[in-house]
Amino acid sequence: VPRALSASHMAYLKVAEGCSRHCTYCIIPKLRGKKRSRPLQEVIVEAQNLLDAGVKELVLVAQDTTSYGKDLQPTVNLSQLVESLAGLSVDPPMKSGAVVEENDIAGAWIRVLYGHPESIEGSFIKTVATHSNVCSYFDIPIQHVSSSILKKMGRQYTRDDLRRLFDKIRSQVPDAVLRTTLILGFPGETEKDFETLLRFIEDTRFEHLGVFLYSDSDDLPSHNLPEHVPASVTQERYDQLMSCQLDISAQNYQKYIG
Repeated sequence: VPRALSASHMAYLKVAEGCSRHCTYCIIPKLRGKKRSRPLQEVIVEAQNLLDAGVKELVLVAQDTTSYGKDLQPTVNLSQLVESLAGLSVDPPMKSGAVVEENDIAGAWIRVLYGHPESIEGSFIKTVATHSNVCSYFDIPIQHVSSSILKKMGRQYTRDDLRRLFDKIRSQVPDAVLRTTLILGFPGETEKDFETLLRFIEDTRFEHLGVFLYSDSDDLPSHNLPEHVPASVTQERYDQLMSCQLDISAQNYQKYIG
């Protein structure tokens, strides 16, 4: 049965279901089970059907998109999938001007959402850099950068790991647009933890940034952690961080003027 499209120009393309990670603030593994990647050819067939229906942009989604394919036999990875999707034909080609020219884009736009810092591979960064129809858009929720908070969250990377990752992306993809998501007010977050996060945001200068205020639930492992942060303190930190990000975004957008 053909999919009913909510928009004619773009479509979300789910590449996997579930998550095999164990973040203490998240219930998705309980609700959706372990990660189960869709077979490569199955995704490609659905993608081509969407393009044949007139879709011009495919947005790849999963709970852990950049871990795609590691559970398949034989294993594949996200860059292999994106390479395959980038080569699918769109009729007529997407134009860069009033007439179709030699450098017009023959394939659909490909955009990837919800990358995990631990599974962003060099091959994926290279694929983004080498394909004009793969959006230079890196949506990588980092949640926090304080070592103590990351440990309590069950995240296995460090602030230095993140710095190296974003430096690598920007060095290899000069027009990269970085987006991330944070959680403020996680149990045990001190003023020092928040200041560490704020300095990182000032240094990294994300083009886009979203923030969630920690939401507690008694079925989450994080519920049992000590030193829950008062809502008023979390809100103050949110206001301060978003004020900082507004200034960064305003400065980043100056390059698009003129």
